[in-house]
Amino acid sequence: MSRFLAVGCLVLLTGALLVAPPMRADSLDTFNFQVTYPNFTAFHTLTWQADSSPTPFSSCGICFQFNITANVWVDGALVGPETIAFGGIPSFTIPALPFSSAFGPPLWTGTVNSPTFTPGIYTMNLSDLPSPQFGILTISAPEPGVFSLFFVGLLAWLFFALLSRGLLARSKQAQMRISHIL
Repeated sequence: MSRFLAVGCLVLLTGALLVAPPMRADSLDTFNFQVTYPNFTAFHTLTWQADSSPTPFSSCGICFQFNITANVWVDGALVGPETIAFGGIPSFTIPALPFSSAFGPPLWTGTVNSPTFTPGIYTMNLSDLPSPQFGILTISAPEPGVFSLFFVGLLAWLFFALLSRGLLARSKQAQMRISHIL
């Protein structure tokens, strides 16, 4: 019976380890640019993911700009890896895609050699001068799923409950050592 419980716990813990890697909420930011300009029909949504603190492959301190590479989706279809330039003017641009420059508030903090994106919702314009709204850029960090966190916590509770009852211990001495720890 205790062998069955030990194997069951090991299977559940292995499942928890498989769920745990996607729970890192600090590594990737999702960028979703929704075009709201009514006369613009080239695309409706640009989406890409990038590290929240990327290492740019090129930067220009004088021009206050840096470049990264990311897979870009246009209206849900993968375009592929594209260079994305971030800076003060424009806030971001994807040189390979037409009409993908947007102007707005700073999207990142830090230096051009070590930027950190700031999650939030940004209104972007067609130019750096007073102009109509071009779209809305949302930068979000993925959060761990509620059920994933619940599952991992339940497994940890179950594992320690079994340890405290001595179901996983092989001898009375091991049970006593475990009960003193808990």
